[in-house]
Amino acid sequence: MIKNIFKKFKNSLSTKKSDHKQTLFVKPNFRNELELLKNKSKVIRFDGNNYDSNFIDKETLNIYNLLEKSNSKINFFEDLLANLKIDRNKKILKLKHKLQEEKSIS
Repeated sequence: MIKNIFKKFKNSLSTKKSDHKQTLFVKPNFRNELELLKNKSKVIRFDGNNYDSNFIDKETLNIYNLLEKSNSKINFFEDLLANLKIDRNKKILKLKHKLQEEKSIS
């Protein structure tokens, strides 16, 4: 019974491969995809306005990219600090719990 199931499964795979054999082994044309990515215009959103990156000078685009990088770094470090605070608070609670078992000298 199990052998029959595997045979049916194998047969269905082999027919699918033969049907799609041409599409499975097509080499992608990386040059065309790279050109599409380069030519694709990027929309820049700033202060509620949208700008096309193709019509902005390079200096302004560079400033915008630096702004985006700095914002992402700030977000990263804010998240890191939040996680450190949570970890610190957990350790404080653990320390309080452990010190309750010990005798205080004061």
